[in-house]
This record gives sequence, structure tokens and C-alpha cells, in this order.
Amino acid sequence: MVNRPSAMATRSGSLQTPTASTSSMRRGWRYTDGVPAGLAGNLGDPMSSIAPAVERVVVPEADSFVVRHDDYPWRHSVWNCHREVEIHLITRSYGTQLVGDHVGEFAPGQLVVVGSWLPHDWVSHRGPEWPIEGRDLVVQFDPVWIGGLAATTPELNGVVEMIERSRHGLQIGGPHLNEAKAMMLELLRHSGARRLGLLIELLGVLAAADQVEVLSSVVFEDNALAEDYRRTQQAILMINSDYAAPLQLAEVAEQLGVRADYLSKVFRRNVGYSFSEYLMRIRLNRACHLLRTTKMKVSEVGFESGFSNLSNFNRLFVRQNSMTPREFRRSIRSEPDRMQPGAEYASRPSP
Repeated sequence: MVNRPSAMATRSGSLQTPTASTSSMRRGWRYTDGVPAGLAGNLGDPMSSIAPAVERVVVPEADSFVVRHDDYPWRHSVWNCHREVEIHLITRSYGTQLVGDHVGEFAPGQLVVVGSWLPHDWVSHRGPEWPIEGRDLVVQFDPVWIGGLAATTPELNGVVEMIERSRHGLQIGGPHLNEAKAMMLELLRHSGARRLGLLIELLGVLAAADQVEVLSSVVFEDNALAEDYRRTQQAILMINSDYAAPLQLAEVAEQLGVRADYLSKVFRRNVGYSFSEYLMRIRLNRACHLLRTTKMKVSEVGFESGFSNLSNFNRLFVRQNSMTPREFRRSIRSEPDRMQPGAEYASRPSP
């Protein structure tokens, strides 16, 4: 196991970065199949890929962030990364912790803040209790969202600084650790505005922590995964603004300056749908909106939503909504309380 150098953050937010000798020692580890040599044979199949898996974090429509309890093993319990910042609390078991180029041990009660695109995994030692129920308590949120709040709320500036430091991975210690753990458990018990307020309070506690160990000597902000995500978002913006046009994957790829096969691959990985599937869902959701809020003919709705063929529009609409466009409109008229302009009937795809 690598000896972890301590790097403490003061209350003012200043950070002592690892020394040159420490960084050299940690970078000196040889990596085999994406993990430090000597551990590769003990971590199991999830760790066998050189590149970390990209987790697509899906935030519920009624929330601004994710809070969940995970068992272990679980489908996301692999060497992975994502754009969202993650606050990760281990509630049970012991094992090996990997965060960026850091390798160490973990135990119950350990809390780590993992920044955007920083690869991470916690691998439990197998014991008599297997699988391990509720091993992880996880909070995930988009740092851009918090940055937007901070733009008009200067009280959050310290939180933004903490999020920036979390690109190295921050292990929280000292008296703030117990306070943060209690607040994470409270997040599970509440919803709505109360839960949002608790998250802001939790982030304030983490930003004020005066015993923080920096885990990784390198950051992963400008890696290929982040570029893949940016390309995907650019494609999504083009679809959302020009969905009624006869968009083709090759055309969008050309405008973005990338190959069509590359865009197809990263789009599906980051969105969960293929390019054509996402485009079709956007068009059908738009059709639902027009059927709900206008008196346009069905053929006009199809055309305005990007369908040039009425029979194709009807067929795809039935596939998604289990009813024809006319049946959908009649069902809406029979439920006047649902006639809210701007609402969507079909579920929105999650980019």
C-alpha cells in the first residue's frame, strides 16, 4: 500500500499541496490494466480496464442532485468517473480505496469528496457478510449548478473553492467529519426544499473543514473523457434547437469537426441513447406538447415536430406512448387538470 502524504486545508481554504518528493513517489507507481502494479490481481474484473467507466448520473426530475444508498457489489461499484462532484461516505466494511493516482485503505466512517472526472473506486474485502447492504451513502451534484448559484450568492464562494480542490480528491477528518456524516444521513430523510437546504449546509461544513487530506497528485479535468462530454453536450444543443430539421449524425459530426463514428460512440455512452433515438424522443415530446397545448391538426403537429411522413409519425408515437396522437389528445381533453401549457406528457430524455 502507498503511504498517503498528508495535505491539510486551513479554515481560510488555503491548501498545502503534496511536496515534489511525495508527488514523484506516487507517480512512480507502475500501472497494470489501469491500477497500480501489485493490486491488479486482487481487485477483480471491474478494475481490469485501463480507462475508467464513465457513469451517466441521472438526476430525478423533481430534484437538483442525487442522494442514494448503494449496496456492494453494485453496477456502479467499478473504476469509474463522471462530471458530477461526488460526496462518498463508507458506512460499512473495509477495503482498498483508489482515487486518481492514490491507493490506500478505507474503513467505516470514511468520507471523501471526489471532483469532476476524477477516477475512483472502493473495493471491499470479501467476508462472511456478502453482498454488503448499504455500504455507500452517495451524494452527486453538477458543479456547474453550484457555480451558477454562487454567481448570485457570495456566501457560496468558499464552497466553490472546495469543489475546485476536490479535483484531487479530499478525505475529510477532524470534528467536521462527524457533523458531515450526520447531515448526509439527514439528506435521506427529507425531500424538496428541506433536502436542498441540507445540501447547501453540508457543502458549507465540508468547505470549513480544517483537517483535509488531499488524495491524488494529479487531476483529470482536461482528459479525453471531459472532451467527449463537451462534444456530446454540443450535439445535444444542436438537436434541441434544430430537431424539426432533417438532422443527420454525419452532418452534426461535421459541424463539430469530429468523425461520425466517434460522435455516435460517445453520444450513446454519455446520454444512454443513440443519436437517432435521442432525436426521435425530442421530436415526440415536442409533438405531445403541441397536441396538449394547441388545436393544430395531427398532420401539422407531425410536420412541426420534424416528421415528414404522417404514417411514420403515427407509428413512432404509438410505440412511445401506447396510443395514437388523436387518442392522446382525447385523453388529455378528458383530464382538464392536466392541461397545463408547457408541460410534457412523455418523460424527458436524460442527457
